[in-house]
Amino acid sequence: MSAKQAIALCRVSTIGQLKDGNLDPQEERINKAADYLETEVIKWWRLAVSSRKGKNVNRKDLVQMYEFCKSHKQVKYLIVDEADRFMRSIDEYYFWKVNFKEIGVQLRHANRPEVNPEDQSAVFDELIDVYKGEQSNNERITKTPEKMQAKMRLGYYPGVVHHGYKKTDIKGLHEPLEPQWSLLRGAGRKILHEAYTLHDALNWLNKNGYEYGGRKLAMDKFKHIMSDPYNGGIITMSNWDTINETGLHKAMFTKDEHEQLLEIVKGKGKKFVVRKKENKFFGMNNVGVCDECLEKGVRATLVGYHHTNGKKGNSLKHYDRYRCRVCNKSRLKPLVHEKADQLFDSIEPIISKAESLRNDLKVAWREEMDDNTQVVARMKQRLNILYDKKDKLVISMASEPELAEDIKASILNLKAQIIVLENDIKSAETIDKDFEEFTDFAIDFVENMKQHFWDLDQLDKQRCKELIFPGEIAVTYSGKVYTHELSKVYRYKPTKKASQVQSEKLDFVNGGPGGT
Repeated sequence: MSAKQAIALCRVSTIGQLKDGNLDPQEERINKAADYLETEVIKWWRLAVSSRKGKNVNRKDLVQMYEFCKSHKQVKYLIVDEADRFMRSIDEYYFWKVNFKEIGVQLRHANRPEVNPEDQSAVFDELIDVYKGEQSNNERITKTPEKMQAKMRLGYYPGVVHHGYKKTDIKGLHEPLEPQWSLLRGAGRKILHEAYTLHDALNWLNKNGYEYGGRKLAMDKFKHIMSDPYNGGIITMSNWDTINETGLHKAMFTKDEHEQLLEIVKGKGKKFVVRKKENKFFGMNNVGVCDECLEKGVRATLVGYHHTNGKKGNSLKHYDRYRCRVCNKSRLKPLVHEKADQLFDSIEPIISKAESLRNDLKVAWREEMDDNTQVVARMKQRLNILYDKKDKLVISMASEPELAEDIKASILNLKAQIIVLENDIKSAETIDKDFEEFTDFAIDFVENMKQHFWDLDQLDKQRCKELIFPGEIAVTYSGKVYTHELSKVYRYKPTKKASQVQSEKLDFVNGGPGGT
């Protein structure tokens, strides 16, 4: 055994680099340096730890090495691969170098084992190496957030994987992890649609086998998940202004559902246990507006909720209501639906105008589609250019490895553009068929409105509402339902029933009883 012994440090910055075997070349060079110095390495530190400025004075591995050398006086060398493998900070580098020197341990670099760091020329060279390491680290700190925010703007998430998701082959794009994803989504929907409290939903989640780190989910973590913007399809990170509301990952909840869950978690939704029912149950959700707020110039939509009298046992009673999102005044759901049915029953299409509208729309649309065909052709041409650029970048990455990171970022950018363009082409190629089908459906639909309106999904319901009632469907505090504007394609039936509805509250700009 040599009279002079050594310890050695092999360091990388990330766990990924550690797993990729990046320590092996360092270890090989350190062993060669030890042979040159005619010493034996008696203890190794192999680890993945950041060495950026401000993190090195109390770095665990350095403290351990220092204490080891103090108790093993025969250790005379600390060998590292090169200066930046020790650390990337000038002040802290020399802080530790001096500390080791004071206990008789000399810092040596494996990339230049023949250079004595005490020589005057070597002192300057060492300083330059340490300076380069710090500058490289400063540049990385500056550029990394910019690159991460650029990826966020494209819809990728550069942070850690969220609950219910897992990594994919594309960096920054995560996908649902089953069954966790479906369980979390189910818990959130039970809160929104089935009158579950947060505690009820958490108990349901744990009973169905959801685990976090081998343990059941705690309430604080559950609240965090239910209010997480990422689960609503939103890409954001704290301390950054960059927000992308259309992330490329599959969202757990719609944005509307996310906003409602956020209010409930914050405690603002306690009074109204169920913020939103399925449309077939609360069919006026976001369709009806508050009459009183409308008269004040504020468009405030209604939202359904389930309310109780707060009593227990046989005395407990349930009430279904709508409340205004602005003034919070409530209306009984059965009365609102009854009055809405009366409004729907009071109208009929003007057949000649409906048929004329149908034909005019189709003619106009076919003319539009001639332009659309050219648009699709241009988009396909653009898509081919993007494919070609991506292929060239892949080839360049193999021939220019030093630019690999920058080329990868460009490829990710191109992939995101390709995804968007492919979706646009798909939509453009089917939109003519979708339009004609909807036009036929929307116009034919009103003849059986009472039977179908409450069963439509929100999007179709809103479309049909706009077709028939261009203005608002207003609901008074007493539950009466009326509109200020009726489509010119429809009229109010000239019956006593229509006159009675009008006498309650009908102030029409277009259309009216008796064919006005």
